[in-house]
Amino acid sequence: MNMRIIKTIALNLILLFIIGLSTELRAQVTIGSGLEPNKGALLDLKEKNPVNPAVDNSTAKKGLIMPRVNLTSMTSLADIDGAAGKEAEHTGLTVYNLSSTGGFEPGIYVWDGARWIKCGAAASAAEPGFFYMPSFNLPISTPGTNAYGIYDEYKTQFAKAGLHVYEPDEIEFKVTYYDSSLINNILFPEDAGNRYMVYNVLSTTAPEGAYINIIIVVK
Repeated sequence: MNMRIIKTIALNLILLFIIGLSTELRAQVTIGSGLEPNKGALLDLKEKNPVNPAVDNSTAKKGLIMPRVNLTSMTSLADIDGAAGKEAEHTGLTVYNLSSTGGFEPGIYVWDGARWIKCGAAASAAEPGFFYMPSFNLPISTPGTNAYGIYDEYKTQFAKAGLHVYEPDEIEFKVTYYDSSLINNILFPEDAGNRYMVYNVLSTTAPEGAYINIIIVVK
């Protein structure tokens, strides 16, 4: 084997080594400085390394601005380009939402694979699986079949109190108790968008202490 071939092989091996080393180094990235990223981070945003972490562990004087979007559905990725139909693959997707519609509030949201979860102090506690419908007066003045706007009643009372209001398709109304001498055949028709409670009035005079108990289940 002549020297020219040997030199060519050696040069190629060196190039392969450099490329491999470069690829390994670029597997972890620092943005904001030329400093080496922390070992456990794929992406490290920092301007400096802490001189004395016990006293001052800061690494920058600037922050991270999340991409700002207008979300419209708690259970959909339709507002994210190219993400619809790939819900599982986008688990962990993080954005700053600007809209106040569809049950959203402005703030940082994370996609958990099935729905958007709001980050921050207000979302630190786990969302309840259900909560109680506020007190209201159910009309019983007309015998026979009646329909009451149960969702609007819930929305009005919760919005007035400054509480989070779920969309109709995010909750279910369930009756746990009612006075069977007053009403029966209680339904929440799906074709009405989960907005109405249909019931049959048996008596137009309510005895003292009569009540109906409804819970709202979060889907």
